Amino acid sequence: MRPSSDSSDLPTKVVLPKKKHGASADGWRHAVALCEKFVSRSDQKADALLNNLTTDISSEERRRCQRLFYGAVRHMRLIDHLLDTLISRPPRVQLRAMLAIALAEWLENIAAGAIPPPLSSGKKDDEGIPSVDFFPGLEKDESLPKIVDFTVERVKKALSPGEGKLVNAVLRRIPPLLTEILQSGSLGLKTSHPDWLVRRWIAERGSEWTERELLLNQTPAEPWLCWRNPTVSPPPSWTPAPIDTLPAAIDSDSTLSSTARLPRFFRLGVAAEWYIAHQALASGQAYAQDPATWLAPALADAQSGEAILDLCAAPGGKTCHLLTALGNDPAGLLVALDQPGPRINQLDENLRAWSTDDDGPEVHLVALNLMDAQAEELGAFHAVLLDAPCSNTGVIRRRPDIKLRLRPDDITNCVELQISLLTKAAEFVADGGRLIYSTCSLEPEENAGVVEQFLEANPEWRITANAESSPADTGFDGASVFRLERG
Repeated sequence: MRPSSDSSDLPTKVVLPKKKHGASADGWRHAVALCEKFVSRSDQKADALLNNLTTDISSEERRRCQRLFYGAVRHMRLIDHLLDTLISRPPRVQLRAMLAIALAEWLENIAAGAIPPPLSSGKKDDEGIPSVDFFPGLEKDESLPKIVDFTVERVKKALSPGEGKLVNAVLRRIPPLLTEILQSGSLGLKTSHPDWLVRRWIAERGSEWTERELLLNQTPAEPWLCWRNPTVSPPPSWTPAPIDTLPAAIDSDSTLSSTARLPRFFRLGVAAEWYIAHQALASGQAYAQDPATWLAPALADAQSGEAILDLCAAPGGKTCHLLTALGNDPAGLLVALDQPGPRINQLDENLRAWSTDDDGPEVHLVALNLMDAQAEELGAFHAVLLDAPCSNTGVIRRRPDIKLRLRPDDITNCVELQISLLTKAAEFVADGGRLIYSTCSLEPEENAGVVEQFLEANPEWRITANAESSPADTGFDGASVFRLERG
């Protein structure tokens, strides 16, 4: 069985490159179709659309489709502004999708080479004028004429000559308009983030950190693979990725044994063959995940022979780390719980691929709403991990459509749910055990704020360790983790 990917930039279906393709192997056309579906319905999720892409497409064209489609989603706010400014009457959806894909390709070209500013200190810098050149290739760009010609011909064939003329006129007027936006537009517009979120980050962390985070969010997420087999080496084209910034992000009252056995993560180099990566995923030798997912299991610090409860466990990235930490001791127990539905099936698939030793810890999957779970039935555990639902602001780089859907009220609603879930999770912790609270949000209300409210209502608990990651700070996805213990 093949572990599913939680990395937006790792294709999930692939065919061997030797297969020949005809007109169906057209990444541009498929990207337009996905974009058309995405803009037609507000509830569409980009990763779900891509995962449902036909398998009748080469791996090279799939990657092209993914790059163009995710580029359009990544720059969607800016693209909409450019098109709405230059087109007085809304074009039909297919034409707008074609324009969006053309602009996405161009914006990705001129954004290449943008350099994130270094974080000079931990202090806030609220007075600085934006210093990042988000599109350093604009002035010397030579790619737009080719993109225009290609798009015009596609539009003429698929739609009409008149619409081809419109595309030609609109795209050639884009550069001066973008220059004007870069000179006077908001940070949110330049980087296609909501203005309220940009203001929130500047107020909380300063303009320097915010600019760095915005730029990194506009950079395609790297596909990371965690290699589980210590006796077998991965393909030579995979680049080892040190994760030293993650243990350094941990603040703990005691030494964690988990930091002495760091997992091995790899980037897929430009020479990597995707079908080899998928063979490794299917065999359970590797799992696709960002290194920041290791932080929560690291603070859980599971030991051989312990009983561990993983709540909100799907799709299973953190669960696999917990299972590895338990070792081969058959006295160990891992219970993974999530709501009934497709996600629990993903979790089952991933654990079956990851767990190849029948003599190891006992593993149980429970399809149940956490709020309906009873301690009398599940029992008490040495460590309970709650990876709570959140606003996901720490993984915008990997899931760019988040910023298009997110609203300020979503954070407040998440906090209410998170407090309820954390209070419930505490019921399953044995005396002397650990309670781990984790999110992939960057918002303090969802992290320290939730923990503080929990501690006020439950003063017998205290924080014994915490960790935080963000693209701006560690280079990896956003994650905030707290370890709580009684006494």
